[in-house]
Amino acid sequence: MRRYAITPANIHDSQMISQVLDPENRDDFVWADSGYAGARFEDLLDMAGFESRIHEKG
Repeated sequence: MRRYAITPANIHDSQMISQVLDPENRDDFVWADSGYAGARFEDLLDMAGFESRIHEKG
């Protein structure tokens, strides 16, 4: 973990993904739970130069 964001309980943590991605991170992988699964997040990670390791929903 390199960055974090604090939000009210009514904001899902997945809405903060762009604020917590660290462009200076030497590791290209982003590991996250299934709350981050979906084309929207995959596209965002791809545009930012990261490779998704997001867990799929069961």
